[in-house]
Amino acid sequence: MSGIKKRCVVLILIFILLCSIACSFVYAQNETPKRVFKGNVSFKIHEPSQTTMVYCTGNEKYVLEPGENKTIILRIRNPMGNKTLRTVDLGIRVQGPLDISFTPSYIENIEPGKRGFFFINVRVPEDTPVGNYKLEFLMGTDEYMIGAFSDAIMIRVRHYTEETYYLIGAIVIIISLAFIFRFVWIRRVNKRAKAEYKKKKYKHKKKKKIISQYYYKKSKSRSLTKSPRKSSKKSPKKSSKKSSKKSSKK
Repeated sequence: MSGIKKRCVVLILIFILLCSIACSFVYAQNETPKRVFKGNVSFKIHEPSQTTMVYCTGNEKYVLEPGENKTIILRIRNPMGNKTLRTVDLGIRVQGPLDISFTPSYIENIEPGKRGFFFINVRVPEDTPVGNYKLEFLMGTDEYMIGAFSDAIMIRVRHYTEETYYLIGAIVIIISLAFIFRFVWIRRVNKRAKAEYKKKKYKHKKKKKIISQYYYKKSKSRSLTKSPRKSSKKSPKKSSKKSSKKSSKK
């Protein structure tokens, strides 16, 4: 029995060997022959020129709700004075479950000082959890690969219910009413203060006038009472002066 087993094992090994040889032969027939090119080949290495772009979006942060769509405009300007951007390609890298699409697929021939626009549509699925998701823009030109220029914005997903909107509206109304009430109250207080100041000023002037009139009358009465005495005193002096003059003449 042991001899029969050995023969079976040998036959199996021979069968496996023949199958492997047949498979390699079939693969060699299906393999494409190597191509050999003969002749002289010249290569030219072109160094890309210095390229600058100005790119920006309206905001750096956008607040969206689950189920909401938002179109973001990516503006690209060519600040170079003597070079045209032949093609500008765009790639977008998203961190999160956001659905992103944009048009056009690329921009052609942005002349010096001119602008091009990518319209990026951001859709937030209904089951998106609340959080901040980074949206990165990777740009390239006909001379530079995508990713040579990059920019990023933040998409904030928040849940807002009707109660939240009502609460925000109520707070805004209360604040506006408080400002109006304070403005009216300040105007009334200023009017009262001005009126009281005018009354006090008028009373002070009136009092001052009365006092000045009183002292004027008093001084006048004193001058009237003193005038005859002065005349009586001065009369002998005048007479003495006259007599002295007469004596001198003599």
